[in-house]
Order: sequence, then structure tokens, then C-alpha cells
Amino acid sequence: MPDRSFWQTSELLPLRYLAWGRRNFHAENLPPCRHEGWVCLLIEEGTPEMIVDGKIVELARGAFVMIGPDCSFGWARKVDNYCKFILWMWDGLKPTTPEPGAYLIYRLTNRSQRAFQQIHEQCRLEIMEPDGATEKYLLGCRISFEALLSRLSHEKDERASQNMRRLNLADSWIREHLDSREPVARLCDYLNLSQASLYRLFKQEIGDSPAGYFRRLRMESGRKLLRSGEHQVKEIALRLGYSQVNDFSRAYRDFFGNPPSLDIPKKR
Repeated sequence: MPDRSFWQTSELLPLRYLAWGRRNFHAENLPPCRHEGWVCLLIEEGTPEMIVDGKIVELARGAFVMIGPDCSFGWARKVDNYCKFILWMWDGLKPTTPEPGAYLIYRLTNRSQRAFQQIHEQCRLEIMEPDGATEKYLLGCRISFEALLSRLSHEKDERASQNMRRLNLADSWIREHLDSREPVARLCDYLNLSQASLYRLFKQEIGDSPAGYFRRLRMESGRKLLRSGEHQVKEIALRLGYSQVNDFSRAYRDFFGNPPSLDIPKKR
């Protein structure tokens, strides 16, 4: 599309290509291909779908994508595949990750987004009025860009560490409150998280929802108590927060495929 907002050069500059603005990639029909430089883009609006390394990846506001020179990417033919974004293609970029044939997606904080937007603005102003110092100026922009990438890796490690701490606290809380009638709401209060954040934490780290994880631990605890032979079904049901033994029996059968009675050791 000739009227897109972009800049490119055939000169030996640290920056090969710069793009920005709003696009509807369904209309532009850009098939996946490889690029010689590192492509880095930040989604500012919309939820576009990319095809990266043969996989469809849905992006959202705040997504920052790094695509190596040997990794093909394009945009899916999705109706209303609209977004607003900023994009760089750097030559000689030295990121810590990913490898040249791979890609990486970060979820940026508002502060990190502003920092990348400022660098993009600096690059855009420079290429519009180039002079004898443009190459050195763009090299400085690339160095600043690489510094931001290093911070992203550090922030990602910090978030992963924080997620594990929260998950360990959640696991301990659940095991101590298997009788809870509203475990998800109480767990959100305990961790000071919204239900959406708690759900993302569990799905990302263990692949299950908070409710599903609670149910699994509850049922496994019930089976362990039954197999010990030291407790009656009614006692176990009450201990696990069921007001009616039939409710426990139904939940147990739905989870394990057999009634509680089959897991009670037979007396010799």
C-alpha cells in the first residue's frame, strides 16, 4: 500500500525500516516472509493476528514482539485485522533473546511502552531531516533500544519470580481451606488480585483455572482420607465443606468416575 506511513533505506544504516500508524492487515494481504534485520513492533491499539513461524498468534495492546532475521512472519487474513502499531527493523541489533530464527513476545508495562514510543519518535524525527550525523544518531537510538531490551528480560524474570511466589501462597492457602464455599473469591482477597489476574496466573503457570485446581486438590484430599479407612464418608464430606454427603458423593463420582464407597478399604 503506497500510502502507508513508513520509511526504508538501502544505505548502510543501523535502522533499515521504520513504520507506524493504523493498519487493516486483512485488506493489505501480507503473506509470511523473512526479513534481513530484526523486526520489533509494539501494538498500541487493536487485537491483530500474526502468523509467526507458521503459528497464528493473537496480539493485544501492549504486546511487544521481537522477530529474528531467520523467522518468517506475516499477518493473518482475519476480518477487521486492525491495529495501531510502531515498528523498527534494525541492522546489527544484539538482543539477549531470542535466537535469530525465533521470536519472543513481551507484555509491556505502561512505563516500558512510553520508553519505546519515545525512541520511535526520535528515530522518526531524525529520518525526516537527515544530515551528516544521522548514522551516529541512529546508532545511539539502537544502543538505547538494546538497553530497554535488557531491562525487559530482567522484568520478565522478576515477574516470573513474583508469579511463583503468588502461586506458592495460593497453593498453601487452598490446602488449608479445602472446606471453603467460595475459594476463588477468598483467594483473590488473600492475594489482593482480581479474578481475571488470578485466572491468568493459574492458566499460565499450571495450565488450570483456580476453581479447577481447588476442585482437584479437594477431591484428592477426599480420596486420601477415604483410603486411610479412618473416616466415614459423611465426616469427610463435612471436613471438605459439603453440607450434604450426597453433594460430596456426586462431586467425587464426577471427578474420579466411581462413588466414594469403592475407595474405602475392605475390612478383613
